[in-house]
Amino acid sequence: MKFSEKELEFLKNEFGYTENQIDNFSEDELSDLTDECFDIEVDEVVAADDGNGDVSERGETAADIVTKLTAKKR
Repeated sequence: MKFSEKELEFLKNEFGYTENQIDNFSEDELSDLTDECFDIEVDEVVAADDGNGDVSERGETAADIVTKLTAKKR
């Protein structure tokens, strides 16, 4: 799976995963990662609704990763 440097940094900071580890994930592990990133996306959208309305960079990056991981499943 190809992630941007920003996405790889996010995955390392949030979950401690390296690109090599993710490349070797099973389908179940990828599904779990998708769920975890989706949870972050939702949390950040809710926070934006409570604040100034702008989704944080953290939320945007999580959403980008969810999009990539769900596209891979198709």
